Amino acid sequence: MAYQQQQQQQQQQQQQGQGQGLSPQQLHQQQQLQLTGQYLGAPLDSITLGQLRSVVNGPQKPKQTYYDYHYEDEDTLFEEINEFYAFIEVDQLAENLRVWSSGPFQGEWTRTPLPERRAHIVNLLEDLEHRDSITRYNASRGLLYLLQGG
Repeated sequence: MAYQQQQQQQQQQQQQGQGQGLSPQQLHQQQQLQLTGQYLGAPLDSITLGQLRSVVNGPQKPKQTYYDYHYEDEDTLFEEINEFYAFIEVDQLAENLRVWSSGPFQGEWTRTPLPERRAHIVNLLEDLEHRDSITRYNASRGLLYLLQGG
């Protein structure tokens, strides 16, 4: 059955080819091209060797980007503190400084003798247990200021 259909198609093509003024040799070439999927008169698709390679190899991978990054175990104190605290906490740091400045301790903390510093820290720790909430608040802010490197 399939063979009969194929012969009928060839006969129709021959009749069409004769109507187009094709010679028997051109008609035979057209039939061969039709069998291979190509048609006479239609432009043949062609690609270059480079295009074929790109299709076979797939898309090119992007080159790796190198970053100028220098790893160190620790950074400067300023950078470490910036990484530790979010920008939202800046107001809290300012409040701690305000409470510390208005507190009982006078002078520069790092130049004060160690016994005086210990005594002040003990006083702040005792104030954390005070009955008055404002005293507890000020003591906690003063300790936070010291712990934050004030």
